[in-house]
Amino acid sequence: MKTLAIIKLDKYDADALKAGMQTAFSELGLEQDFQAGETIVIKPNMLSATDQDKAVTSHPVVFESLVASLRQTGVKISFGDSPAIESPEKVARASGLLEMAEQLVVPMADFTEAVSVDMPEGKMMRKMDLARGVYEADGLVSLAKLKTHALAGMTASIKNQFGVIPGQRKAACHVQYPAVEDFCQMLVDINVYLKPRLYIIDAIVAMEGNGPRNGHPRDVGVVLVSRDPVACDAAGSVLMGFDPASIPTTRLAEQAGLGSSDLAGMQAVLIDPTGDEPTIRAGLARQLLDELAVPDFVKGRLTRGIFSGMLSVGAPVLKRHVLRRPVILPDKCVRCGRCVDACPVPGKALIQSDSKAVPVYDYFKCIRCYCCQEICPAGAIDVKSTLLGRLFNI
Repeated sequence: MKTLAIIKLDKYDADALKAGMQTAFSELGLEQDFQAGETIVIKPNMLSATDQDKAVTSHPVVFESLVASLRQTGVKISFGDSPAIESPEKVARASGLLEMAEQLVVPMADFTEAVSVDMPEGKMMRKMDLARGVYEADGLVSLAKLKTHALAGMTASIKNQFGVIPGQRKAACHVQYPAVEDFCQMLVDINVYLKPRLYIIDAIVAMEGNGPRNGHPRDVGVVLVSRDPVACDAAGSVLMGFDPASIPTTRLAEQAGLGSSDLAGMQAVLIDPTGDEPTIRAGLARQLLDELAVPDFVKGRLTRGIFSGMLSVGAPVLKRHVLRRPVILPDKCVRCGRCVDACPVPGKALIQSDSKAVPVYDYFKCIRCYCCQEICPAGAIDVKSTLLGRLFNI
């Protein structure tokens, strides 16, 4: 049985994507996972209010193709996400998702109000503030964007569900789970609780380098479709040049029983929708993906597991002198203060003395969550290794 569909397309062609998505639904038998009349929320990546060409958010044309295929099952569709600082409406409008949704008559779900839910199966998180729109829906479909990520290595299917926690409530999670492994286990716990029906990764244009907001768009030419988030993210990591086992969310999700990363033994289908009729080639997932992988994709450096526990508040000296840290580039800094606002640490780990000053870090307080780097609108924050970190290859 096929686990993964790989749609090969080098540009955001609406007609070709609709044909490719519908073929993926057919090849994977996805129609049976949805019942007419159900309410389904599509959860795209809506990180920040940036243009769709920046590869920060899920592309509207992929959203359009997904809506078309879901509508054939008779479900009722809404969409939404919860950016860390900006409003969902502002981000959706800037990215083109709101205009597309309005054309398709797909309403925005409530991602502002929260409902507290218990998570008895969670290993790290046992209670969550969940967006009301997700809480009230019958099911969730994850529409992620393939990007590098300073903390988790990459962001794709599993990381995408962090956005079901409204607004700045997410900041508290960084403080509560400062260790990389703990934070990634929390993300896995969210997926275990929500059990999204379907995972799609938009990687026609991905992001390399200083992701997830300030990296560079990189042509990959793929959309990934699967019920299995582990397979989806493992496939995405191969396209980027990562070993799937090195990505903590992928490894922990597999341990939690959410899916398989065994791409070498996994049946997949490669779909080329550019002709009069889509062409289909079945094969082993790893072989098909190796043909499409980008050999010089610029990846971020991963914090090795042995050192990830240093992110606890009990090791400030090790954190300051060994672990990678965010660094502000003064020539790029626009002094907007958003990094200070985004810092989740009580008392703040960086301070801006006045509106004309470049913020300054207190690395003893900094928990290395990289929220500041993620939210910076000017790309003025990079994550760099310390001298000792370079010696330990961290």
